[in-house]
Amino acid sequence: MLADRGCLVAMAAMVLSCDQGVWAHETGYPSGGGISYITATGVARRTGLGVADAERALRRLQAAGLAVRQPDGMAWRPDAGGLAALGG
Repeated sequence: MLADRGCLVAMAAMVLSCDQGVWAHETGYPSGGGISYITATGVARRTGLGVADAERALRRLQAAGLAVRQPDGMAWRPDAGGLAALGG
């Protein structure tokens, strides 16, 4: 299921939107640090996925250990530990 289009596109959107360097490049100024998260609505806007499809994909990524959910449950960021584990 992680190889389906929804998960792949959601992962790409999450990684790009949460990366400080990409943020600075897109906006022209630094983000100010901190930890960035993206909502399902944000993924939908960036990718064309439906909001429900984006949320399902983000939940699947979280269940696989590739995303971390914000404490309020409304947004996600990449899980660096989960991604590092994939690299061996």
